[in-house]
Amino acid sequence: AAGLNGDANHDGVGSSSQDEFIELLNYGSNTVDLSQWTMSDATKIRHIFPSDTLLSPYQYLVVFGGGTPSLPGIQWQTASTGGLGLNNTGDTISLKNREAIFIDEILYGSLAGHDESIARYPEGRGTEFVRHSGLVGAGESLFSPGESINGEPIDHGEYVASSNTLASASVPEWPSLIYFSLGWLSWWVNTRKVKHER
Repeated sequence: AAGLNGDANHDGVGSSSQDEFIELLNYGSNTVDLSQWTMSDATKIRHIFPSDTLLSPYQYLVVFGGGTPSLPGIQWQTASTGGLGLNNTGDTISLKNREAIFIDEILYGSLAGHDESIARYPEGRGTEFVRHSGLVGAGESLFSPGESINGEPIDHGEYVASSNTLASASVPEWPSLIYFSLGWLSWWVNTRKVKHER
């Protein structure tokens, strides 16, 4: 959204590039070392995770396009290349480990062109994207970087409000790309939100 309505990184500046974000969720019971992993769009590598980047079980890590995020209690980084370059009409996001082995890859389409996050649903293991504002528990919020949809911490066995389906942690234990904020993959990694504004 335009102006401060789109200020996802809470730095007091609305930016169509800096407020873009991709959120990862570790939906497993082991800590994952993301050091030197890469995140790419369809064009090129957009972020290299620095050394000692650890993602604890049932925790999020948010990568913003830029800015000076002010999100107390939320683990975040800014894109090492200076931007994420997420396209409103669709894009491919890939996550590779330090050996350049694909951990996960997602494709999203024009659903991203509504100035709000799109989220993999059910949270933590879903395969379909939905608009953030349409999720039960989201209220009128257009995004929620670093938090579950209803703003509460996510835990093993959490119920997903919009479906009352128990979210199982039986998936392989890596993080996952769950959303994109356009306007957080799910093997050893679960991604949850992405905010994109262009």
